[in-house]
Amino acid sequence: LSYARRKVDLSMVSGDAEEVRTYVTDRSRNLRLDTSLQDLHNMELPARSAVTVVISLEDATGIGNEELRMANVESAHAIYDLSGRRVANPRKGIYIKNGNKIVIR
Repeated sequence: LSYARRKVDLSMVSGDAEEVRTYVTDRSRNLRLDTSLQDLHNMELPARSAVTVVISLEDATGIGNEELRMANVESAHAIYDLSGRRVANPRKGIYIKNGNKIVIR
């Protein structure tokens, strides 16, 4: 039984990466820095491993408050189940509304 490596493209929509640090979880579940994974456009990830990518941006001041707000008010009041699916008519159970857990009894 063999496991293939996964190829990933982490292209950025805008801006440039100043620094890329990639950490791979080893068999002992420890994070180790992997300096071979630096190309955001063509990363070849080890099979059966968890990978954490930390990207430092050149200009982090370009984020405006408008980009951080909800796109529309309707989405702000939506209710989601624990799987992240939007629920129109919630029944008994645990749901997420405005980022908070709610219980309907």
